[in-house]
Amino acid sequence: MTTFRVGQYVNVPCNIYQGAFPSEYLVILEAQDGEYSGFVQVEYVAPSPTDKSQGSIKGIVRVIEGDRITVQLPGQYFTTAMGLTTFPASWASKNITAARAVMQGPPREDGDSSRKVAPSNRLSPETDPEYETRRKKSN
Repeated sequence: MTTFRVGQYVNVPCNIYQGAFPSEYLVILEAQDGEYSGFVQVEYVAPSPTDKSQGSIKGIVRVIEGDRITVQLPGQYFTTAMGLTTFPASWASKNITAARAVMQGPPREDGDSSRKVAPSNRLSPETDPEYETRRKKSN
């Protein structure tokens, strides 16, 4: 059984579809207690190398309470505010995996092959454990 901690980066499995714009995907997360769907910028989604319709979204564990784990995901979702999505701990331990803080992906136009985790729902210094590190690197 996977053990999570608050502030930990995780990969949440999802189904991936082309969004309304080339810069986004429509993603659907199928959890034990329901389905979550929304639009996520392509840089926050990691398609599977073998099946581009499957993949994962990188999120941050925000709350662990009893048999529930709340993960903040980048993007705009239809059924949850601020990307906060709560999963049953039993489902999470079987489906959500630990992630590195920097997601590797295809090179961007500027040649940088790393994709920083900065969810589009505007994490603040108080809620993002790596805010200061990223801010210092960008200056």
